Amino acid sequence: MKRLIALIGSVAVLLFIGASLSCDDDDDPGSSPGQAQDDDDNDDNDNDDNDNDDNDNDDNDNDDNDDDNDDVSPAEAWAVGVDGVYGGSGAGLFLHYRDGAWTLDESAPATVNLAAISCFAADRCLAVSDTQVLGYDDAQWTIDDTFPTAADLTLWDVLCLDDDAWVVGRDDDASRPLAWRRQAGVWFAIDTATLPDGSLLKIKKIADRILALGYTYDLVYYTTTTYLLAYDSDSGEWQEEHVFNQADRSDFDFAGADWGLAVGSAANAPLYWGMTTIYEQGTWTNVPPDDYPVSYDTSGSAFTGVTAVAPGEAWVIGYYGSKVFLEGAYIYHLQDGAWTDAAKPWLTGIVLNSIDRRDDTGWAVGYVIDENYYPRKGAAAIYQNGDWHWLDLPDGPSNHWELVDVAIIP
Repeated sequence: MKRLIALIGSVAVLLFIGASLSCDDDDDPGSSPGQAQDDDDNDDNDNDDNDNDDNDNDDNDNDDNDDDNDDVSPAEAWAVGVDGVYGGSGAGLFLHYRDGAWTLDESAPATVNLAAISCFAADRCLAVSDTQVLGYDDAQWTIDDTFPTAADLTLWDVLCLDDDAWVVGRDDDASRPLAWRRQAGVWFAIDTATLPDGSLLKIKKIADRILALGYTYDLVYYTTTTYLLAYDSDSGEWQEEHVFNQADRSDFDFAGADWGLAVGSAANAPLYWGMTTIYEQGTWTNVPPDDYPVSYDTSGSAFTGVTAVAPGEAWVIGYYGSKVFLEGAYIYHLQDGAWTDAAKPWLTGIVLNSIDRRDDTGWAVGYVIDENYYPRKGAAAIYQNGDWHWLDLPDGPSNHWELVDVAIIP
């Protein structure tokens, strides 16, 4: 439960309850609605009547065509998730997409609550759990024992570059944002003393700059302020780029230095609704609600991920519902100022947590929910041939698991 509690404070309130180990040669590729309609209690039986089942020959009501598993992308990818999150923390899990299919990597070491993954190449990836950093060398995942872990940490994101690596998160005891950098194989803390209480959620390299997304939460007024930071390598300090007042931002991305987006939700507890803020030529502007292709109930929707394709073009994922009763996911496309909706039947009854796009291939991952609105099984959609398609996943270790992040390998 630690990660659910640590996730952007207001989201928790609104939902009423998100070479060896070295990555010195790495680069980051870019954190539920509905009810399952099973004919049993939370199983993943291939014969169940849930629209989002895991039948390998699945041409059911939620398919957008008759060839979900045909013509799949040759691109390699990793997805990370959590197994056994029903009512508490769960074991981390890795899924590997290669040769046209996802497989569960059962050789990975035991972890809790995997949160993010970043890959530079097929033989060099990093992932983070609550308190640990793990590395992949094209043969196996291992825990990086050189990372200065502690029991009171929650790690949220990881960034691997060609000459260093970054990890961001939070000191749970002190409610303080934390950041680490690795150079020449050595981890060291980055000064966050000037930042407000809260957490750093995302970190990316945009052009030649390191940018991070953080938040601070007001427990009195139940409001969240999210901020975008740039790291000044000369001074070793964070510089404030923009403040998103009284709004959650869960992800951001840029296409070049002059155009980007930050997505999340605007909130006035207990109501919240998806919001996008676009950066263009030095100015951040909120997208008016009427610009979106579908008007969902504004009492329970949010955007969870974004990938910028080119200046003026991006894909945005999220979920919709009514207060705590979530109903489904959406995939929006923004191009030349116009928003369109992927509008797939299989988007009903799932949550999408993360999206990545490289060249002509895209992945969005999340989970199918059960009748108690907990994750029931992982969900994955692939973008290929100009459209999004449902793709079946292997069975998870238990009846309750989800995918939280995905990375396409360059």
